[in-house]
Amino acid sequence: MSTLDYLKIFAGLGLFFVGINFFSDHLKSHGKPYIRKIIKTLTGTGLRAMASGALSGAVTNSAKAVTFSLAPIISSGLLTVSDALPIIIGASFGSALLVLWVSFDFKLMELALLGMAGLYYQFGNMKKNLTKFLAGLLLGLGLIFFGLDMLKSGAAALKESAGFMNFAASTHGYWLAALMIGAVTAFVTQSGSTMSIVAITFVSTGVLDFNQTVMFIYGTNIGSGISTAMLSFGLTGTGRQLVMFHAGIKLAGCLILVPALYLEEYLGIPLMKAFAASMATDPGAQIGIIYVAYEVVAGVFMVFMTEHSARILGRLWPPTHEETLSQARYLQTDEIFAVDDAMRRIAQEQSRILKRALRYFDSVRGDIPDRDKISFDTLYEANTGLQKEINQQLTKIAEMEMDKKSSEEVLHRHSVNKWLEQLDECLFELARVLEKVKSSQEAGPLLDVIQKGLHAMLVAASKAMETDDAVKAHILIETTKNRVPMLRRVKPSALTPDLALQKRLLGLIVSYERTIWVLISLAHSLARGDLPQTAPASIDAARKGRVQASSKPVQQAPTDVAPQPAAASAPRKRRQVDYFASANNGAF
Repeated sequence: MSTLDYLKIFAGLGLFFVGINFFSDHLKSHGKPYIRKIIKTLTGTGLRAMASGALSGAVTNSAKAVTFSLAPIISSGLLTVSDALPIIIGASFGSALLVLWVSFDFKLMELALLGMAGLYYQFGNMKKNLTKFLAGLLLGLGLIFFGLDMLKSGAAALKESAGFMNFAASTHGYWLAALMIGAVTAFVTQSGSTMSIVAITFVSTGVLDFNQTVMFIYGTNIGSGISTAMLSFGLTGTGRQLVMFHAGIKLAGCLILVPALYLEEYLGIPLMKAFAASMATDPGAQIGIIYVAYEVVAGVFMVFMTEHSARILGRLWPPTHEETLSQARYLQTDEIFAVDDAMRRIAQEQSRILKRALRYFDSVRGDIPDRDKISFDTLYEANTGLQKEINQQLTKIAEMEMDKKSSEEVLHRHSVNKWLEQLDECLFELARVLEKVKSSQEAGPLLDVIQKGLHAMLVAASKAMETDDAVKAHILIETTKNRVPMLRRVKPSALTPDLALQKRLLGLIVSYERTIWVLISLAHSLARGDLPQTAPASIDAARKGRVQASSKPVQQAPTDVAPQPAAASAPRKRRQVDYFASANNGAF
């Protein structure tokens, strides 16, 4: 075997790897934007879901890419985990088609593909996306086939090497070793299909034993499944459920087909090898058929296990608080036909958002275990997403034909949603500052007033929203207005010698005052009345903490405030009251 033969193998592998990566990246970059559209169009029954998955897998040439693309769709509530599992099964089959295609011998195809790609790049209008897509597709496929052809040419000379053939003969019969080598190479390269194509090339030239190659491609599926499972360590909830199901498909095929190969070889039972031999005579093509059949067998097995798998995955990796909160409970996900029903559902969703507003302050509540507490960041992101969905539905409904009453209801719900967005901004800022000052004794009187006021106002607002009663809306207005005198009495307690604490407490007061104003505005909207004509400074300014504090600590309290006890006196112990204890924990 000459140096040229070794260089052919080396260059062939290089061209193949460049081609496979160029082809896959090109398909993913152009195909990913259409995955959601394909899934939305074809998802329905199990067969349609698998068809959409197969098409998506063929477009992206990666079942892993389809799986990770589904994760945000599931988290947003557009699909359930049970609906998504057949899509993943189909994607595994679709992504295996490239292996089957390149396993057949197309001697002249690579030359034609490379020639057409060159013409596209030279004379085509590369400003058009379609031209770019076709040129890249042809070039990637041409490099794949040309690299494989060069690899075969160099590998054929390996049969003339006595040392290599003696080594290959000494490894015959070590099937489990081939299985492990396939798993390791697929795990390292992060691509089982790529290593399977290389193995097909070597078995076509007679360098590798057929049974060893079969075990090798089974091992590549194991390695691919393990690498996918490891990538899921950064995921939680339903996203991890999907990824682990995809890994389970890879491992399930191995559990079925590895014993089947031993049965076929030692007991003479016609199974996978016999099926491949009946479909093709070339050993490489037979391996390609077995690779696709692996995905089919594993997929069929997992079809019957879908319901059980969904339950098991749900127990192992339950949905996160954020996923539960961000999923709409009442909004319509399909086409809207009845305006009245859609508006009723939107009102219920808005009431649900407001009812769980007290959960912004889980960090200062003592009646909720730490494991059940929701961070204010999570709640804010979830509410923002739901409010965006409501706005989208209201926009869609506004384009429909309707009577005057329905039009007024659409405008009313849009106004309510606007004030809910403003309220979430205020509560988020309040929760953020409360988290920082909750342990400060100097802030005690101020925090008591704010906690009492928030509890009373949010409970009243929730009742007004839930009943859509103008009387309760006016009660909410009076409740919020009564908080202002109480706040004025404790404002001086924010003037502490600690300038950093003083700045935070003044920012807390500003956010609380804005919350009062937003709740009054929301109450006017619920009462179908006029909104206030003037507003305080923008909420964005409050969130950025633009509160001007005094540059020097205050040495003396104002004259209208009762004098503080002497410094030497023991501080009076305050009874801590949890004003959020009666919040509705099941609101979300």
